[in-house]
Amino acid sequence: MKPIFEFNDYKSFLTSIFGGARTRTGLRSQFSKSTGCSPSLVSQILGGDRELSLEQAHAATQFLQLNKDESHFFLLLVQKSRAGSFNLKNYFEHQLEEERTKRLSLKNRLDAKDCFSENFQSKYYSSWIYAAVHVSVSASQLSSVDSISKYLNAPASQVSKVIEFLVDAGLVKTRNGQLSLGKKHIHLGNDSENIIKHHSNWRTQALQSLDLEGRHDLHYSSAVTISKVDQEIIKNHLMSCIESTNKIISTSPEEEVYSFNLDFFSLSRKR
Repeated sequence: MKPIFEFNDYKSFLTSIFGGARTRTGLRSQFSKSTGCSPSLVSQILGGDRELSLEQAHAATQFLQLNKDESHFFLLLVQKSRAGSFNLKNYFEHQLEEERTKRLSLKNRLDAKDCFSENFQSKYYSSWIYAAVHVSVSASQLSSVDSISKYLNAPASQVSKVIEFLVDAGLVKTRNGQLSLGKKHIHLGNDSENIIKHHSNWRTQALQSLDLEGRHDLHYSSAVTISKVDQEIIKNHLMSCIESTNKIISTSPEEEVYSFNLDFFSLSRKR
């Protein structure tokens, strides 16, 4: 099922779940009871003649188990559909577009919050080694300077300085010579002055990995032509993939250290 953020009206979204106006399913019957709508009213709503009330729409978000952002978007769709004037419909359309724009920001979708100064971030993102050492500490077999140095093929003196920096920041903890992750986390938004350097660091590492490509590595490059509508759909799919991948990563045992880069951009130089 497509995410609700890809729909322009709530009736199409409901139809994708329940089927057309003449379709009869047990799920539609449950929806009818949960929202206080008669089965005939549900058919009329899906058929386009009637509208959900805001109270029924709110009950629908609970029945469909939509999260906070999805529920807000659904209610905006209902209000746009119920609006009685062009200007009011246009108002809610702008509200919906703002929500879609927010969805296209990873910083918002991952609910990341900046908690480090610009000076700290400038140093952290000055070289790939800081993030590489930082994430390596999470692997149980990489809990010392020597083990990380050998794994990353980086000088032990360099790794030691990086760890000292990370420990001071609270990103890494050290006890009896053993390293572990600290309680703090770091995420760089696309509005940061350091974002270009951060991406450049890891694209450079990706290029170098081509000479050492192992059977578990994956590199993909292509140039395509697509419609303006599909470019938004594809970007949203890729960002959903990042979200679902991060969920897997968060519960995955720390055994290997990988770089995860993804590029999807226009080749137009007129931007």
